[in-house]
Amino acid sequence: MTIRYFRFIFPALALSTSLALTLGSCKKAEIKKMPAAAPTVGKNLATAEPTAPVEAKAAADLAGAVSAVAGAPVTAKSEMEDACPLAGEDAATCPKKPEKAEDQIKVVHILVGWDGSLPGKKVDRTKEQALKLARDLCHEARRPGSDFIAAMWKYTGDGGPGVYELTPEQRGRMMPEFTAMGLQLGLGQVDVVATSYGYHVMKRVPFDFVAPDKPIVALMTDACPLPGEDAAACPKAETPAPAEVKVGIVLVGFQGAMRSRATRTQDEAKALAIKLVHDSRKTGADFWVVGEVVKGEAAGGDMLDVKRDMPLPPPMKTLAFSLGVGQVDGVETEFGYMLMKRFAADYVKADKLLEKIVADPCPAAGEDKAACPSKQAEKPKEVEVTHILLAYKDAMRSTATRTKDEAKALAIKLCHDARKKGADFTKIKDGAKGDDPGPGTYPVSDSAAMVPPFKQLAMALGIGQVDVVESDFGYHVMRRNK
Repeated sequence: MTIRYFRFIFPALALSTSLALTLGSCKKAEIKKMPAAAPTVGKNLATAEPTAPVEAKAAADLAGAVSAVAGAPVTAKSEMEDACPLAGEDAATCPKKPEKAEDQIKVVHILVGWDGSLPGKKVDRTKEQALKLARDLCHEARRPGSDFIAAMWKYTGDGGPGVYELTPEQRGRMMPEFTAMGLQLGLGQVDVVATSYGYHVMKRVPFDFVAPDKPIVALMTDACPLPGEDAAACPKAETPAPAEVKVGIVLVGFQGAMRSRATRTQDEAKALAIKLVHDSRKTGADFWVVGEVVKGEAAGGDMLDVKRDMPLPPPMKTLAFSLGVGQVDGVETEFGYMLMKRFAADYVKADKLLEKIVADPCPAAGEDKAACPSKQAEKPKEVEVTHILLAYKDAMRSTATRTKDEAKALAIKLCHDARKKGADFTKIKDGAKGDDPGPGTYPVSDSAAMVPPFKQLAMALGIGQVDVVESDFGYHVMRRNK
């Protein structure tokens, strides 16, 4: 199974790992939509995911960056043109390379990207606008009493911690320009360096420095409960705090949020998220039924056991531990507005009944009865299935141009073709040229971190049987092999 498909069909597992990506992660970054006009210091900009890892073409440059430990000269081009200090700036913040190489170096940075600097996401900022903002932020950071960390959380395009150690072991994981600039700064000094992912406003901090968590902005400001709401659903953290909580998640995405395919604006998403929280707090409300309004917008699973040491973004973790059992609240994250309900530790979400896609009687003329879906007397521990994914426009992570109706009609046709006597499912699959980027054949078990409809159908089929199921990714024509 390829890594690409592992993340594609197993989003529940990919969610928690992708949230913890850092500057040296193994996946290129995505970034939120930015204002079109050149921003200035003081405006509230959106944030994004962290910068990506060193590319293969840059690997040869690492030797130069790492050689600084041995005292070899290493330089990084500063993007600041003005003299330092300018009027009102602290001379101690001006770049001056340390007299000797050090092993324990820590830096904080603000990543300012531009349109095209982070593949796969649109940024409404030109490279020139990004450079102007980076320089403005650098000058602001050089003023006495400026709060670099507050500026980092407000402006950065790095969705990671923003604080990185440049020890000899870590330097090879960073972009060479980033490493080189860090090695050129003394404590408290600030400068700007460019990489292919944006401009980095960088400040050297003491090695024992720990940045505070990003401030959490509450989504809900109304009193709780409102008329018709259950007081037991109002958020109130437990005392003492538990070490682990189980939460259900509903995500309301918006245009420009990380990995979001939603077309609504951020203001529209916020209004909808607030409404859904209120709806979920009503007496007798079903959290999952309320969340059907935005079905499929979460890139990962909708249930999560949250532990205190899990590498989750602070807003997610803070929200999870702010709830008692049965309570509902929401918070803004990089992925959109996240709604959570806390469930008891032994809660198991019931599988949703699969919608029947192929409604025709089986077998139809010319079809093999052995290929018709039937209820299984015994439930196997593991099965192997091959499937054909037929994505459609607006399906999750889809680049397909066909409509949903076209995808459904094609899936039904291929299912009937695959049920015919003597049909070769592999040839049908190859001829269909489906949208699965992986091999198409997978082992499936109850514990597999797959999207629920895919897993449910796989476990329901008998050997040789063929059927169709819809998931957030499209229609799956599936055959059980063994």
